[in-house]
Amino acid sequence: MKLDIYLADLFVLYQKLHVIHWNITGRQFKAFHAFTEDLYDEVHAKFDTVAEIYRMKEKFPPSKIKDYLDKSTLKETPANRAFGIDEATEIIIGDLEAMRELALEVRKEHEKDDDFVVVNEIEDHVADYDKHLWFMRATLAKENK
Repeated sequence: MKLDIYLADLFVLYQKLHVIHWNITGRQFKAFHAFTEDLYDEVHAKFDTVAEIYRMKEKFPPSKIKDYLDKSTLKETPANRAFGIDEATEIIIGDLEAMRELALEVRKEHEKDDDFVVVNEIEDHVADYDKHLWFMRATLAKENK
């Protein structure tokens, strides 16, 4: 089920954003540090909501870290080093693009079953990913003078 993979990816993304948040360096440190904190808080809320959807359906969400790591399509962030703003932005963009694509697959899978609880929630996730991708791409863009 794609929702299991999506939940695993949310878990891995949450941790990756923490690693970047802790280890970011550069001239825009303070703003990027705050942005990644907001982003990991948002990802945590998504993770919690998706897990609660399982319970609403009287199922149990996957909950073992090993299971998340086995199912996740995202790679863990290299640890024990610093990240510049551009590198961190590129990592996050790649992950948000992957999350957006997987969210669309989850939506499609659940739309077939008229599972509007999942469809509605995931549509909100896609809109959030689109907004964050815009912010992140603008961060990497060259300034027009």
